[in-house]
Amino acid sequence: MHPILHPDGTPNVPRGLLRYLADVLGLNGVTGHDLAAYALAVAGHSAFTEHFAEELLTPGVRLPLTRDAELWSEAVRIGHQYLWAATYGERGNPPDEPGTEEGVGFPAGHPRQVRYATPIGTAVPDTLRYDEETGTLHVGPGVFTGVPLEVWNYEVGGMRIVKKWFGYRRASPTSRKTSPLDDIHVTSWPREWTEELIDLLSVLRRLVDLTPAQQAITTKIVNSPVITTADLTSAGVLPPPPGASRARRRVVLDFGA
Repeated sequence: MHPILHPDGTPNVPRGLLRYLADVLGLNGVTGHDLAAYALAVAGHSAFTEHFAEELLTPGVRLPLTRDAELWSEAVRIGHQYLWAATYGERGNPPDEPGTEEGVGFPAGHPRQVRYATPIGTAVPDTLRYDEETGTLHVGPGVFTGVPLEVWNYEVGGMRIVKKWFGYRRASPTSRKTSPLDDIHVTSWPREWTEELIDLLSVLRRLVDLTPAQQAITTKIVNSPVITTADLTSAGVLPPPPGASRARRRVVLDFGA
């Protein structure tokens, strides 16, 4: 569900869908952000693609919509936490735990805190490696502890996130060159990059830790009554009218002074 909103601020969903969901679930209302959070909780993990591998071979959006209000609310809660972490706290809702008001990183002393154990120094490093036995990430001479294997292996669309992040910043960048300007690179490692990496590792840790909850809620939803295509068709939500996928833009009328 991207973008969540049209340029005019209306939800980017079929007309009537949110009202229909609210009626079926017995809720006062359902927002576009709630539906986006639900989609992240249910479909934003590898177990979803593995479970629906055959169905996903056919193009099209497929999302099991529960009829159970409790399952819906739990999925929305999980999804808002996912959205909060993935957007570095800009959107969604944080988990109910101390320290989240300071950002996506874990507070000092937290068992999931990423620790900057050995400084990288000023020289821009060119090597990145992971020690699975100790759960440490080595950036040149620098060492970060408290990094689970799942964080190191985290990928989106086949792209390893940590490796990709470092590839753009290493002494010999691995990013694709499009102009001579790409040959211009920093001569020393900025402190801000260290802070960025700690935040990135913390975000990935939060996403990894949400995966079991995502898998559990998805399993419950697919094994319980769901809204069918026939239901949406009968309610007039489907099929969408011609032109429904076009962006709905805000109209500004200026009659002058």
